[in-house]
Parts: sequence; structure tokens; C-alpha cells
Amino acid sequence: ISLGLVGSEMCIRDRVYIGGVFDSVDGEFRPGVARLNADGALDSGYVPSGFTRPWQVRGLAIQQNGANAGKLIVAGGPIQVAGSADPDANRPLIRLNSDGTIDPSFTLVTQADAGMYIRPRLLERMDDDSLVIVGGGVTWFTPEGDLFDEQTIARPYFSTEFFWMEALSDGSVIVPPQFGATINDLPAPMVTKFAPDGTVDGGFNAPELVGYAYPSHFEVLNDGKILTWGNFDEVNEEGRAGLVRLHSNGDVDDEYESGIRSPAYVESADAASDGSVTASVYNPDTFESSVVRLTPDGD
Repeated sequence: ISLGLVGSEMCIRDRVYIGGVFDSVDGEFRPGVARLNADGALDSGYVPSGFTRPWQVRGLAIQQNGANAGKLIVAGGPIQVAGSADPDANRPLIRLNSDGTIDPSFTLVTQADAGMYIRPRLLERMDDDSLVIVGGGVTWFTPEGDLFDEQTIARPYFSTEFFWMEALSDGSVIVPPQFGATINDLPAPMVTKFAPDGTVDGGFNAPELVGYAYPSHFEVLNDGKILTWGNFDEVNEEGRAGLVRLHSNGDVDDEYESGIRSPAYVESADAASDGSVTASVYNPDTFESSVVRLTPDGD
């Protein structure tokens, strides 16, 4: 289930939007998208409509600016819109009004136009309400759903789907590729950064991580450094089990050492505003999981 929260700063009582693989909530039909009241009960007055129930909803984003403030972007697929020019087309993004009805002013493109397969895998909203999705590639949209011209922002394509990304405030995007994947027919670095124009950022010094898999997730910290984790045990030929912090240019931050030792690795992590990290650590030899809290220096 994907979550989006409308805060009181939008002059709307707190509501929680949920998206995922479901067709009912509390016995009422909902096509993979629903809104809950602050107490968790279904908001029966919000009825998403005007589109087919997608097999998967992979991302939600609430637009914040101007006349679109409070409208909900839904990413997923397959999604078909009966009232559109091509009702059989599969749409990666749609936009819903504050009552759940589909917004006909939002430009609808196809999954193929956006470089996706059946659906995008993740959605992020930028500060100006423009949108970014990842899946069969990385694709940028205007706040109204139009694709940026490829002369303005390139659309990199992948040999396989990618499942995670982090969009930075300057419009650049960082992704952890699937093992052995290519980007634009070239081998993908283990951590890839795309510049705001959609090209691979050659100035980002991706580290070499060795282990069973590429890093699974990452988080951009308040100081611009990048925390990444997954089932790896070596970084640039040095032992680092499942957690590493990078400088904004991709260089390894040698001052950060978590103390986690192979074969254990980090399954999930969350960074606080002060830089401390809460991590779930799994040891495949003992089949044990533990939760640890690390200081901003990794201790």
C-alpha cells in the first residue's frame, strides 16, 4: 500500500490516501485508491471514479501548488480511462479531483510513450509539482501531465525494470539499477545519478559494491550525503556490510563506519533529521533479525 498525507497546511482536515492492490475498503468498492479520515475510517464521500481499477497502484502524490493543490496523482497500471480519446490505452499517470473524480484537464499519455512496461514502479513529486516516475526508464512530466520534450529532458531507457529512485530538489534522480542492467545500452553503474536534463551524471563517482546484490534502497540526508543499504559486503574493495554513506558526488564517506559485519546486512533503514539511523539488520547464518540505532557517525 502506498500512502500520501494531506496536511493541515493545505486547509484540509487531515486525510490519508492509500493505494495498492485492492478493490474494496470496509466493504465499499474502491479501485486501488481510497481516502481515510484522520481516525482511519473510510472517507465515504471520496469515491475515485472515471478509470478502471489498476492491477497495481505503485505511487501517490498530492500536488501542492495553485489550482491543483490537493489533487491526487495516481501512478500504476494497467489504467484505462473510458472518457479519453483512446479508452483502451494503458496510462501510467492519472489525476483525481478532491472528490475522487478523474480530472479531464490532466494530459494522458501511454505507458509506451513514457518508457514504461505495464506500469511505473515509483512516483515522486517535485517542489514545482512536476512529476518523475521510474520503471522501464526514468521519465519526467510537467505538473499537467505532459512529457517534457526529449531535447529538454532526455528519457533514459533500461534493459529491465528498476524499482526504486530518489528525486533530488534540483531535479536530478538517483536510482539503484538491477544487477547486470544497462542504461541506454551501456552497463549501469551500481548507483546511477541522472542530471536534471535526463542524462547520466558522469561526475557522480558511483562506488563499486560487491556482494549478492546491488544496494536495494537509499536515502538522501539533510546535508546532501546519500545513505545506501542492501545485501552487499564490500565497497570499493573494502569490507562494508550492507550500509555505506556517500558524499553528494558519489565518493564513499570514509568517516562513516557502521560496525555491522558480514554476513549480516541492512534490510531497511530510516534516517532521522540529526543524521542518526535506525536499521533492521539480518544475519542469514543465524536467521536472526535485529534493530539497531546508529549515531550520525555510524557508531
